Amino acid sequence: MASPLLRTAALFTGSLLGGAVGAVALGGVAIPVDILIEAVFANREAAERRDIKTFIGLVANDLSIVGPRDERTLAAVCNKVDPAIQRFGPTYSRLAEFGLNPAKATGEVAPHLHFTTKSERTELEIWCLKLIRHFYERLPRHAALLNEMLPELWTVLLRRIDSIQDLATTMAANDTERNRLQAEVNALQANDAIRDLAIVSLLQDIGERIGDRSSYPDQLRRAGERYRTLLAESERPRNLAPEFETIRQQVAVLIRDGLLDDAEKLLSDLSQRMATWREQHQAMLHRAQCDEAAILGERALIAEGRLRYRDAAVLHANAADLTDFDPGTSWHYRCEQGNMLLDHGREFGDNNALTEAIAVYEQTLSLVPRSGRPYDWARVQNNLGNALRALGEREHGTKDLERAVEAYELALLVRRDDDVPDEWAMTQNNLGATLAAIGKRESGTSILERAVEAYERALTVRSLEHDPDGWATTRQNLGTALAAIGERENGTLTLQRAVDAYEDALIVRTRKRASLSWALTKNNIGDALRIMGERQEDYILLECAVKAFEDALLEYKRERVPLDWAMTCHNLGITLFALAIRKDDINTLRSAIQCSEQALLEYDRDRVPRDWAMTKNALGNALAELGNRLGDTELQQRAIEAFDDALRERGRDIDPLSWSDTQLNIALTWLQIGRRTKDSGQLRLALEAIDGAIDEFRKAESTAKLATANGFREEILAELIPTHG
Repeated sequence: MASPLLRTAALFTGSLLGGAVGAVALGGVAIPVDILIEAVFANREAAERRDIKTFIGLVANDLSIVGPRDERTLAAVCNKVDPAIQRFGPTYSRLAEFGLNPAKATGEVAPHLHFTTKSERTELEIWCLKLIRHFYERLPRHAALLNEMLPELWTVLLRRIDSIQDLATTMAANDTERNRLQAEVNALQANDAIRDLAIVSLLQDIGERIGDRSSYPDQLRRAGERYRTLLAESERPRNLAPEFETIRQQVAVLIRDGLLDDAEKLLSDLSQRMATWREQHQAMLHRAQCDEAAILGERALIAEGRLRYRDAAVLHANAADLTDFDPGTSWHYRCEQGNMLLDHGREFGDNNALTEAIAVYEQTLSLVPRSGRPYDWARVQNNLGNALRALGEREHGTKDLERAVEAYELALLVRRDDDVPDEWAMTQNNLGATLAAIGKRESGTSILERAVEAYERALTVRSLEHDPDGWATTRQNLGTALAAIGERENGTLTLQRAVDAYEDALIVRTRKRASLSWALTKNNIGDALRIMGERQEDYILLECAVKAFEDALLEYKRERVPLDWAMTCHNLGITLFALAIRKDDINTLRSAIQCSEQALLEYDRDRVPRDWAMTKNALGNALAELGNRLGDTELQQRAIEAFDDALRERGRDIDPLSWSDTQLNIALTWLQIGRRTKDSGQLRLALEAIDGAIDEFRKAESTAKLATANGFREEILAELIPTHG
């Protein structure tokens, strides 16, 4: 039964975009899909503030559903009116404003009783008239609105309203967001294969699983793509036994109608029945296992479409186990299991899922030997590299990143540009991303330059015309490698090349088309502009960097992509710190501290130790600077604590350059404290820290940082001499 809220929207609310575009039948009531969106976006109170005609229409509708319309039933309804009128019915004095009387109200309600047959209309109108008169007799004794109906109807009302309350609140957004969602709905409705009730189901799943309403249009578009795949799979012939094929056809109908919960339940029942059948028919065991695995695969597609990647991985694993007698079939499910674990690990920051994905891919390699199935073997090697890279980017050291490079290079032994150019270009891009991650952690630029070469090789195949998405991805990655090189060079020429590459990527990666990719590119533009602004002492460039990070945070929401959100908060914080130094602005400095503290809400030591240490170091810098400007030793002591935290992960033997950077920061903070307090002990702590940093900068041949450290050392010694004199 449709809720009164949706009935009200269907009967009394006009379309947002001009005219209904398809209707969904809920409890016998036709509700246009665009009206559903209106009900979701509209303020719920506005839908509830309706006049007496609305309530009478709803009651009449409910009475047409619940059954007999005799005097006994009427008496039961009327007995509910006295405590009920307090919520929905207007006061008697307001009725005069409407110019209503029982007969007129009945006449206005009757045309909306479209759910009744012609033979029932007269009887139902008589009922409405009796009921309306009863309400009118009671109204003078009550001042508020109707509160209750028949118990079974009111229970349905509350349950249905509660089921959309969170979505209604979340989606109470501006016209732009609503129009974006409506546009995606219109695009799906243009595809005859996708029915309106399916769109409703997809909207409900997105509302329940995703907290960030701005990502709803992108989520709906991807859900529609997955749904089309699901439709094709559900209608593909399986040659099942007749009793199973009948159920599967029912499932296909449910999926086409968008009743995914019912479809999943029926598929679950079907898989259980097939498991029993398999045990009883040993001669057909292998065929049954393949069929059951296909059913599990369809269930996995439903789970994937609902962002339940771990559930999908379990279903694929079960399918792989069922078909382990046939490596040619089993490897496919095992590879999909790894893919789902990789997606979960990437999107939800789950390192355990990435570790599991690596193990699954390594197991899958035994099912597809290079000698017999070279292309499948290369595909698994590429996916293994992706999982190793995702995990290695979050950990100290380069062990997993180097293993990823090995996996990509093995894949390239099979994936040649003259044979499978698209796969070759994809693997070259992945190789470049891994080399860039390694190069950022080591001194010099040789590995970063190898990354640039890999990207440029990929771009010989990935063109804007032939593969716009692949071209944009590689241009984005090329910008990241160039920015890392530019950070280590003098001048800004290479950094400007990086910005140009990012701007190219935005030709394809628009916010409307690919919101998260757009946000990533905006973040990277901000990072390059920050370095250029610091190097040129140009606060305008720094302000442009701040704007780029703020743009990225429009799409990077903590609930959806927690680690990407934290990364951008960190980058915004260090940019605000640089801007505060140049503009001598304490408020901007405080904002920098706040950004670092926000990033640490998701950057925890266990999950992303390197990023946690990096952000602790940034927080220490901002605290130290604010403490120095305010003469607040307590703030500077908090800065020292933050630096010490960073050193728990920035070990001298693990990451000597990062260790040296933090030691330099510690030295500068002790120098500032000692200079103010004239405490030689604090100055000696500064000298001890700076000497360690100088030693490592000298080993790494980092001339710029070595010069900075030597300058601070001279300042420390200058303060120590008068202290001892």
